[in-house]
Amino acid sequence: MTVVASGQNAAAERVATWVKSLGQSAGADTTLRFAPSTSNSIDITHANPSGLAQFLAGRRTRLSTLLHDAEQYATARRTARALASKISELWEERGIDVGYLAAGVANWRAVHEGKSEPVSAPIMLGRITLTKHVDADDYDLQLVGRATVSPAFVRQFEADHDAKVDVKAVDAAAYSIARFDPARGMDALRHQMAEVPGVVVGHRLLLSTFSELMDPADPAKLTGSHPVIEALIRHDLSEKQAKSAADSKASEALANLVAAKPGNAAAKPETQKPAETAKDEAAKTSEAKSDEGKPAEEGGSRLRRVRNILKDSTRPRKQAGAPEEPSTRKVHTGSSTLAKSSDERDPEDELYLLDADESQSKMLDYIAAGESVAINAAAGTGATQTALNAAALLAAQGKRVLVVAEQRSAAEEFVQLFNEQLDAASLLLEPNEDPEQLRTLLTKAILRNEKATEPQLGSMFKRLRESRHALHEHVKSLHSVRSRWGCSPYQAMQELARLSALEPAPSTTVRLKRSVLDSMGQRGHVAAQLKRAAQLGAYSKEHTTSPWHGAPLRNAEATEQALNLASGLGRDLPILHEHMEKIAKQSQIRLEDSYDKWGDQLQLLVAVRGSLDKFESDIFEGDIDDLIAATATSAWRREHGVEMGSIVRSRLRKIAKEYVRPGMHVADLQAALQAVSVQRDAWRAIATSQRNPQVPGGLLDVEAGYHDAGARIDKLAGMLPPALGSRLREMPIAELLDTIAALVDRREDLGELPERTLISEQLTEAGLGDLLDDFAEREIDADAVDSELELAWWQSVLDAMISGDDFLAMNDGSKLEKIEADYRLADGAHIASGPQRIRWALSRNWKAALADHRAGSRALRDMLKSGAPSIAGLLQLGAPLANSLTPVIVSAPLLLGSALPEDAEFDAVILLEANYLALREVLDALRRSSQVIAIGDEMLGGPKRFEVSVDPTARVIEHKQDRSALSALNKVLVSGSLSTVYRGIDEGLVEQLSTTYYDNSISRLPMAVNISGNSPLLRSEYVPDATGSLANSEDGVQTTAAEVARVVDLVFEHFKNQGRESLAVIASNRSHASAIAEAIRVQLPNHKYAMDYLRSKQEPFVVTTMDRLIGLRRDAVIFAWGYGRTPHGKTLHEFGALSRVGGEQLFVAAMTRSRSRMTLVSSLLPSDVDLNRVYRGARQFFELFGRVEAGDSGVSAMRNPRFDPLVSDLARRLRERGAIVAEDYRGVLDLSAHVFDSADSGIRPLAVVYDGTEHYAELTVRERSRLRPEFFEKHGWRYVPLWTIDVFTDPGAVTERLAKALQLKAPASAATTEDSSLRSSVAAARPVSARDVTTEPAPKEKTGLLKSAKSKQDPKAGAASEVSGEEPAEGNEAKAPEAPAAGESKPSTPAPVPASQATEQPESEK
Repeated sequence: MTVVASGQNAAAERVATWVKSLGQSAGADTTLRFAPSTSNSIDITHANPSGLAQFLAGRRTRLSTLLHDAEQYATARRTARALASKISELWEERGIDVGYLAAGVANWRAVHEGKSEPVSAPIMLGRITLTKHVDADDYDLQLVGRATVSPAFVRQFEADHDAKVDVKAVDAAAYSIARFDPARGMDALRHQMAEVPGVVVGHRLLLSTFSELMDPADPAKLTGSHPVIEALIRHDLSEKQAKSAADSKASEALANLVAAKPGNAAAKPETQKPAETAKDEAAKTSEAKSDEGKPAEEGGSRLRRVRNILKDSTRPRKQAGAPEEPSTRKVHTGSSTLAKSSDERDPEDELYLLDADESQSKMLDYIAAGESVAINAAAGTGATQTALNAAALLAAQGKRVLVVAEQRSAAEEFVQLFNEQLDAASLLLEPNEDPEQLRTLLTKAILRNEKATEPQLGSMFKRLRESRHALHEHVKSLHSVRSRWGCSPYQAMQELARLSALEPAPSTTVRLKRSVLDSMGQRGHVAAQLKRAAQLGAYSKEHTTSPWHGAPLRNAEATEQALNLASGLGRDLPILHEHMEKIAKQSQIRLEDSYDKWGDQLQLLVAVRGSLDKFESDIFEGDIDDLIAATATSAWRREHGVEMGSIVRSRLRKIAKEYVRPGMHVADLQAALQAVSVQRDAWRAIATSQRNPQVPGGLLDVEAGYHDAGARIDKLAGMLPPALGSRLREMPIAELLDTIAALVDRREDLGELPERTLISEQLTEAGLGDLLDDFAEREIDADAVDSELELAWWQSVLDAMISGDDFLAMNDGSKLEKIEADYRLADGAHIASGPQRIRWALSRNWKAALADHRAGSRALRDMLKSGAPSIAGLLQLGAPLANSLTPVIVSAPLLLGSALPEDAEFDAVILLEANYLALREVLDALRRSSQVIAIGDEMLGGPKRFEVSVDPTARVIEHKQDRSALSALNKVLVSGSLSTVYRGIDEGLVEQLSTTYYDNSISRLPMAVNISGNSPLLRSEYVPDATGSLANSEDGVQTTAAEVARVVDLVFEHFKNQGRESLAVIASNRSHASAIAEAIRVQLPNHKYAMDYLRSKQEPFVVTTMDRLIGLRRDAVIFAWGYGRTPHGKTLHEFGALSRVGGEQLFVAAMTRSRSRMTLVSSLLPSDVDLNRVYRGARQFFELFGRVEAGDSGVSAMRNPRFDPLVSDLARRLRERGAIVAEDYRGVLDLSAHVFDSADSGIRPLAVVYDGTEHYAELTVRERSRLRPEFFEKHGWRYVPLWTIDVFTDPGAVTERLAKALQLKAPASAATTEDSSLRSSVAAARPVSARDVTTEPAPKEKTGLLKSAKSKQDPKAGAASEVSGEEPAEGNEAKAPEAPAAGESKPSTPAPVPASQATEQPESEK
């Protein structure tokens, strides 16, 4: 037990020590240390009795009614002005009410921490309102509610005197009559304290500022076991140890340097401890540092060495492989989770009260998993929206959420927005609890839960999933690299567009088989072969028309042999021809016209000669069919159906034998007669006379010559191109002779033929035969080979990828547009259903709590019917019941101790604007929840200490800057940033802030109003010749009359022209703000119309300074610089707080207070000052004012703009039509296009977004298909989505559609109108910067032949081929795509949103 107690004491002491190191954020406690004076209070103890009675009765009473004495009234009025300002300041900035009537003051002395100190404590406090009277220089006072005995007085008195105060008795005495009677209350208290020595109770009525600020960092309530608090303590301890170690290293390094000085006789190596020397040297070094900037003396080099060594020794060095320091470890309070994108998240898992972009959704994923996070949200990035979503998300999970907001406006805005979506789901803690108001709120919450119905969203979720999947897969398919070919469809389209822009453009229509594409690999070797073939003349008409072209001759020996054969035939064939003609003439037959038929004729002549040797010549005269039958066997006759008697057969056989020549014996008479019959028919077919056949002499010699030449022809045919060689025997004799002669004449073609043959065979075997034929047909030269091959390859690959991908093959622009429209509607409905889904979740939790916690439900019913509802009573109902009614409680940090029970716990705490919250102030909130969510922006400034008293002598003691909760939690929690600015009025200003202060982490989507270059929403007003008096030598000229007058004019101009917009004037210093406010007051009688705007309760007009901007936001802002020249025209380089530490935060805060427009007013230009002498926020102001005054947009030109050939082609076409076009506009839009007078004509500029770019693919479907289109449409653009398939296949139609949206005139003549089915071949230009937009026309385009792969094929057939693995028919792949007929409709393109406003006609109808 002793060990445990000791450990607990050590832990408590550790926490107490850490809390003490955080310091105090408030000044003196006026509830215990109140020293009344005319400067800090108004004494109405002896006020006019009738006025005092009216005031104590709770009626509104003028200050002048209470105090009739002129001198007293004048003093009280000055104090009242200070009190009203302080009450308003602390209410708005701290959320605490400090305006009170103090009835009675008790005084005594007590010993605190060994010192005797006086105690002066107000006894009874009654809340008052103190407001300026409308029509007079007077103030209205009213006592609100019931005065109560000060709890601080009671606690301190009982602690100091060990006595009890009967609070009820004092209260009863004070209200013993119809109104508040403080005298009776004081008398009752005096009676109780009659026995207590040293206590004096004075009867005084004082109006002043009081606030019982319970310590939010009471060590007794904190515990080191809380994960976040423990992490903060551990981090601070680690930092302190690191600093101590660094200081030790610095001292050691300095000591070593001193010891190493030459001539230092006192220095002892290694063993001597140079402590004193180090101290002396450190002092000298400090003196040297204070003289920095002075010319270096002889020792200057040595001093620099000292500083460098100190710097190096204190720089932390992380060793390789060293474990992470404890100070850098993040504390995790939730389940392990990875934030998903909206594409990966199931819609049913998304539960948002309001819309959310990707950076916000990422942090909401962490929050939903119970993780503690620090969210860095620059002004305008959606901090409040994210906080609302986080609170609603946690509430739907059945959790209780505490929202801490120091600024009253932020708290009220949060509650208002939250309850607009979820009736009575949040409540705002007030300094004085109102039971009736709480009763009303709880009743509304119960009605909300009872009326809630379950939303039926199944079909909507289904549509959302399907459309999102289709859009996601479309872009994925478009950009997915196919490993088979190492490219994506989009890359193929880009390459094809690039090829079409060449001069001249390639135009092959050959498509390669997939097996060929797969086997080609690197195309360089193939291109080299094709180019070498071109150099050898493989594609020239001179060579392709040669009879040797295509001959399979692979070496010189083969070519020599082929040439010898051709030469021999060229010599012998004419001779053979003469002999054949002579034989034909003698035989009286017609000579056939081919070599093979010569052989048939020679064979016939030889056969006839054989028959004539056996028979008489007249055997050929008559019909011998009966003789054949008579000499045949009986089986032959039966087979042929011949019936012949024996007598007839005998007679006919006798006749047949009479035809046989004497002395000849014919063994088979029938066969011989059959041969004669065949020969007779063949002879008659070629005979030129009626005589019987005769055969001339020398036939056998001619036949031998014929066979010899035929053998050589056959051998030569095998050496010739197959198409030619196979025809030699069949071609006409004249052609054969000419061919042989041509072969001999073109013998020079044989020189390079073997190499050409080898290359052609290799390429043909590789599947490129069709490409070779196409090259030869078009006589492609060597320089064009590369581009032609690339075109064939890329187009073939694109065909293959499209045919094998359902999302590319089945979608065109119109289908994608419809899918995107469906997605936009479904996703919008999904987000809009969030409040209903959350209400249903609360209702479901409510009904479950009623069933499971019957005692709690009865207690709730009793409390609402007869009891006095309270926050404590609500929390005692139990978490399930209370959390289903009002799960979100909003409070200022300083109210938590008094408004919530000490043991009240929450599931999560959200710190709004955590950069303004001091870490010490939020410890009470942190201890109540394990999950902490901090949202804010450190560049808007940090926490400020405050003083409750208005006494000018009571000021917060100057200490080091308090650490903000955001900066502390950023180091120990998972942190993230919101990246998109939605409230920034000027892109250049956002870029300046992002570059200078946010490490380029925030951006602003472009607005159409900025298309001209400089934003009309950010204006500058230069006031020349403005001078002013010098306030003091340190502050310079803080205000000038000329600038004040110009600001006043701008204020009243705003009220007159834009009176519906709220306005604030922000001055750089208090002197300038006071001068402007006074000038407006003086001029107000001349502008009666402005009174209504000045009296507005909703965002009233204010004149303030940069250090009073917490919670301030207005539609319009006038920023008044104030600083000017002296009467002598001299400019002093002292610009107050902007030039000092913290000036950057002041500048950022001032520049981000406007929602719609801002005007910068200054009497100094950047050229009037030496910018090298201007620092921090002041320098940033001059840079901003200078560029706005010069009309510069402030948006830097992109160094490496994205280049896309397809987009560049569209841009060129639009410029030719007269549009002003910028490519890659602001790095967001692929094209921005507008007409010259877009502002006057009312024609919206086009925001063109193209689905083919990598930037588009990096966005989620929600961003690219809904969030950004909605933003562009809302901010003046006409959003136009373009689809790659349309831009690629039909750029002319897309251009026409964009031109129609801009109301551009049609081309001057039809001759300039291109066939929209063809992509033009123009030189590709680099992207144009937004700053260099020009309307000059680009060079006139020339027609190329790049065509669509998709519109010329059957996707189903292609898909079937892909699945089956079969190659498409060779002939089909080589066919060129046909241009659409004149009457055919061209592929449709998506219309701008809404689609109904951009219906297009086919170009043929225009």
